Amino acid sequence: MQTLQKYVEEIAEWLRESFSVSVVGEDGLMLAYKTRVGGENVEFTSAVLTEVMRNIARIVKEMQKGKLVDNLISMVEAHFLTKPLDEEGSVFLAIGVPRGANLGAVRYVSKVYINKLKDALPKV
Repeated sequence: MQTLQKYVEEIAEWLRESFSVSVVGEDGLMLAYKTRVGGENVEFTSAVLTEVMRNIARIVKEMQKGKLVDNLISMVEAHFLTKPLDEEGSVFLAIGVPRGANLGAVRYVSKVYINKLKDALPKV
């Protein structure tokens, strides 16, 4: 878990605009996280995003167009990028940034860290 937390903090350092970076487990609880002003509701957000990822996984499976790479939720004041860390999307990276943030940088950093995060997940 220490390595997972280290990677989350590195991602937050790269993405200084982010207000939350978290790795969320299949039960909706955070395995590692880093928040700043604007990320006060990270636990609630993680729980909600878990339900979103479950529904998206079901839709992706039914569409038969390949596996989910990432998902972007855009709101008036923020974006949330989620990226699955397992085949089912039950464990995922979630990055919250304010509207107007560089989404290309968010996607790039998530790609750079995806395998590191996968390798750092607790083994069951």
